Amino acid sequence: PQSCCEWVSKQHSISINGDDIYQWDVWKDCGMIPIYPQGGTWPFDRAGWCPGTEVDLQVSELTEFIDFDSDVELDYSVQAYTDNGEQAGTFIVSNTLFTYSNINFENDVEILDIVRPTNKGKWARMNPICGSPMVKIRNRGSKFLTSATIEYGVEGSTLSTYEWNGALDFLESTLIELPTPNWSGVTDDSKFIATVVLEDDTYLNNNSLTTDFDIPDVLPGTFVFEFRTQTNYGSTNRASQSSFSINDINGNLVFEHSSSLQPYTWYKDTINLPFGCYELIFEDSAEDGVNEHWYNGESSNAAGKVQIRNINGDIIKKFPDDFGQQIDFRFASDFLSINLSLPIPQDVSFILYNNLGKELTRLDRYNFTVGTETFDIHFLNAGMYFIKVVTPTNEFFDKFILLN
Repeated sequence: PQSCCEWVSKQHSISINGDDIYQWDVWKDCGMIPIYPQGGTWPFDRAGWCPGTEVDLQVSELTEFIDFDSDVELDYSVQAYTDNGEQAGTFIVSNTLFTYSNINFENDVEILDIVRPTNKGKWARMNPICGSPMVKIRNRGSKFLTSATIEYGVEGSTLSTYEWNGALDFLESTLIELPTPNWSGVTDDSKFIATVVLEDDTYLNNNSLTTDFDIPDVLPGTFVFEFRTQTNYGSTNRASQSSFSINDINGNLVFEHSSSLQPYTWYKDTINLPFGCYELIFEDSAEDGVNEHWYNGESSNAAGKVQIRNINGDIIKKFPDDFGQQIDFRFASDFLSINLSLPIPQDVSFILYNNLGKELTRLDRYNFTVGTETFDIHFLNAGMYFIKVVTPTNEFFDKFILLN
């Protein structure tokens, strides 16, 4: 009846000389794993693993419980299984004991990872972005870490600076959400760089990381978000499990579909957004997407649909129905993009002017042949502006009007 131990939460523990010193429940939320869609029952929570992800890692500090002058007995225990259908399950557990000598450095902070922006598969749910980056730092020094400076942004451009304050003991780490940097001039080849700076840092080889990242989609200022709800499943009204909202870059709610939803019904909302960066969230409270339960024999006609159209009716974005807990889609509204194709590689300057001829922004590219350059124009007021593209042999000139 419990479908084997995969679907049952059990308590695991570590004991020293017969005394339990750590206890934790082995249970994993699978609805937001990065690899999707993959079919089957992957979104459902499980004991210690999810299909397509690493198993859980439990780190237990033992030092304070050890008498170094005596032998100790370590034991790893799992809560007993009962003879109700779960007793045939098997856990594979690997235990590794690490011992340390004296800590090498008093002051040593490192960048462990760049969570966003990045195109690493493990952080796919949180990327791409047009807003706040996130990095992970760790204290590798013996001295308690309470502050550090983080320099970050698009490599080769002017970097932003953030002063972090917190509390990290040796080998403790934390995630830090950073204010939005200047994304102007980002291209498909751009890299993001983050460097942590600590006064009297003894070891500097772990202070900086770079990562490749993808540019978020750009949607028109007016588009149509549409979705078709699922059919009922037995007595369950699955349409009531769906909800949809859009937040701006500061997390403020700018749109929400609030009407009650009926089974197997199309809903179409026309969205009007000013220039900026946004996050669309489509949630399923059952955490199993809007796909059909084919593993229970349900027809594919029972599935829902989630997509975006432009005002001409063309589909410009489709989302998988098998998305688990939610769809997170970050996008920009109406960045200024310039497409250019040259017969041979040349040095090119893209220059933005106001209506008085004052230069506002310049992007210089070397050995440019074919591509798209993007200007962040959110700081501009309504009015007329000019774009000039300069090559060694020619100039191209155009104007555009920015409306409120």
